[in-house]
Amino acid sequence: MFDLQSHNRVPRVTCVPHFAQVYFRPGVLEALDRARLAERARLLARLQAVARGANHRRSWLTARWGATRLAAQARGARSRRAATALLRGALAAQRIARGRAGRALALAARRTRAASMLQRTARGLPPKRRFVRARLAARAAQALARGGLARRRAATLRARAARGGDLAALRERLATEESRTEELDSHLGFLSEVVW
Repeated sequence: MFDLQSHNRVPRVTCVPHFAQVYFRPGVLEALDRARLAERARLLARLQAVARGANHRRSWLTARWGATRLAAQARGARSRRAATALLRGALAAQRIARGRAGRALALAARRTRAASMLQRTARGLPPKRRFVRARLAARAAQALARGGLARRRAATLRARAARGGDLAALRERLATEESRTEELDSHLGFLSEVVW
């Protein structure tokens, strides 16, 4: 005798044991087979559900991992672009700052050179003036001395000419000496004007 307690469970069967065989009443074996097949179908459905869930979870995790990697790469690219822009801006600011500092240094160096040149010129001007005056005075003294020598020679030549001698040669020499004396006298007058 059997009674099915539940349609989802294997029914409990009341049977009479025999030493070699078990005898069932008619219809019990078919009910047991149906219950066994139903249980197997339920277990297989559960196994399929678990397998499908594992596959879905695996594909979902793969998709999530891919999406996470994609988002991380997008964020990284955006961050790299922002960092590159910041770096370019920082480099431009450094270039501008260095350029200003370099121009300021160059201007200071130019001003220092100009001040040094001005000081050199100012310090060297009085000695230059003294040197120019001394040189002009020396030239004037040399011109006076040469003029005196030329005049003495001319006087000597006149005296010789008066005593006689080669008159034509002496007159020619006298003319050259007189022209040279006049030239030296004019140069002496110019130098005396410049010095005094």
